[in-house]
Amino acid sequence: MYMNTAEPEKILRAFNASVGKIDQPHDGARWLRPKNSDYFTHAHPEWAYKSWVLPSVRQRSLVFNIIRPEDRYVSVKAYAAYHAELVGTLMDAGLANPLDIKMSSRCADGDLNA
Repeated sequence: MYMNTAEPEKILRAFNASVGKIDQPHDGARWLRPKNSDYFTHAHPEWAYKSWVLPSVRQRSLVFNIIRPEDRYVSVKAYAAYHAELVGTLMDAGLANPLDIKMSSRCADGDLNA
């Protein structure tokens, strides 16, 4: 998922501040991250660990790549759930305009699902 923005680092810092820790999730956490990791996963029990997300900053964009777990491929439904939650998280925090976001329900540039 790509988000066009003039301040990708600032938005990533704000997003990261909202991510809970897997071993100590806070109330309302929508995303969880293992200690000392750049990757995070969905906090909802139905979708947790179905995929990992790796954010990165590129010129004038913030990118969230889907990374498959070692034991399974990421389904189209999981892509949709993860992208919907990412967009919701960013919009609820006032960090994104939906017109600035591009995403796919399939493996895209930088995703690891093979």
